[in-house]
Parts: sequence; C-alpha cells; structure tokens
Amino acid sequence: STYPLRVSQGPRGQIFVSDATAGSVFIYKYDPQSSTPLIVEQELKGLEAPLGVAIDQRRRIFVGNADLSSVEVYNQNGLKIRDIGLGTILMPSDIALHGRLIFIADSLSNTIWVYRPNGAFVRSITAWENQGEQQFEFPSAVMITKRNGVDELYVGDQGNGRIVVFTLDGEYLRSFGKKLELNSEGGYGEFGKIQSLALDSQDRLHVVDTYQNHIQLLDPDNGTYLGVYGDFGTGAGEFNVPLDILITTVGEVLVTNSGNARIERFVEVPAL
Repeated sequence: STYPLRVSQGPRGQIFVSDATAGSVFIYKYDPQSSTPLIVEQELKGLEAPLGVAIDQRRRIFVGNADLSSVEVYNQNGLKIRDIGLGTILMPSDIALHGRLIFIADSLSNTIWVYRPNGAFVRSITAWENQGEQQFEFPSAVMITKRNGVDELYVGDQGNGRIVVFTLDGEYLRSFGKKLELNSEGGYGEFGKIQSLALDSQDRLHVVDTYQNHIQLLDPDNGTYLGVYGDFGTGAGEFNVPLDILITTVGEVLVTNSGNARIERFVEVPAL
C-alpha cells in the first residue's frame, strides 16, 4: 500500500487496508511472531476511492466508496454483492459493525448512517440535545465498544474537535474534547483533526489527530487526558498524516502512517 487510509481486522486475523491512491483494499496475512508480520495475500482492485473498511463474521467486506457515494459489499472471494446507500452516503470515511447493524460516518453529509447488511436503512444521527441542539461538523470516525455491559457508539466530530458518545439507538450520553486553534501550540484534550478512535484493554481511548501527528490517550468516561505518543517525522514511531488506528486481537497497535507510506506497528500499547 502506498497511501494506507483505513485499517480493520477480519475474523480470521487478516488485516484489511484501504488505499484510495491505488483504488484498492489490500488484505494482509498477519503473524505478529514473524519478522515480517504483514504480508499481502490479496488485493481488491478497481474500487475507485475506497475509504472506510470493515469485515463481519461472515467475512463480508464493507468498503466505503466516495466516488460511488455508497458502501460496497464484497464476499470473501472479492466478488461484489451490493451497494448500500447508493447516492446517499457521500463520504463514507469510517465504518463500524455491530451484529446486523452497520454504522457509517459520512463526513460530507455530517451524518452517522445506520443500515443492515442487506441494504435496508435503519436510522440516521445528525443532531442531539445537549444544552441546545448540537450538530456534527465533518464526523470522521465511528467506533462501537461494550463498557460496563452497555454498548456505546463513539463518534469523532472532527470539525468541532470533540468525541460524542451515544447509545446504539442514537441517544446522547456525553461528549468531551475541544477544538484546537490552528497555528497554536496545542494542548491536551484539544484536537486539530480527529481522524480515528480505538479502545485498548486498559480502557483507554486512543484518539488519532492527523493535524498534530500524534495519538492522545483519554479516559472514555470523561475525556481526562492520560498520555500521548507519536510526533511528526519519518523515523520509527513517528507520524506523517496518521489516518487510522487498529488495536489487534493480540493487543498490538497498527496505525496507517499515510504520509510515510507505511503501517506503523507498536508491539505493546504505549505505557502512560
């Protein structure tokens, strides 16, 4: 992959990486014990402008395609099954799956779309009541996780520099984060361009900030700052336009380091 965008892990452990420059989704064999842990096994080609990518338990591949304004669905052999939200989902930047629901962050329409795998529309989330009506501004990341026995939907609201948390039905729970003033030195809990989210086994929320070229660690309950890792550069552990993060099933952290044309691998979740 020459410009890796989004990354996801399938039920058999494979790593899926979208690359809009190549117009492909690259499928990697992932062996964390090997000296070459990521080896390309397959490439889905001719996808025009692939963005968000996710894989379900039936090994169906869901790919957001900005040029087609849809989420394309492929089977495990790379054959296209259908389009979801064709002409409606303008920029499907990120995708999260939960059971028979697909949550899609549409950055251009400022909407979180919810569909079923067969293409049936379920609901959309565009605004919520929180001391007045709040609205998304370029939502770029969506993540679902179970905490304290409850499923929660996290949305990276890039334009507003915040993370907003909902129930899966779209009921507002809480939000935190602050928009970074551009050209300022930045601060903890402030974000220039939130691009992706992940939760680790220590219950820390990793927030990728493409503008600041680092990843902040926050308490997912209230946004309290816990730590940061990464900096701008080309060396090991340094970022140039980080766009997505995956915490693998063995606890490693993979970051699509797009400006450096590589996937950055952290063998352990960075310590506080």
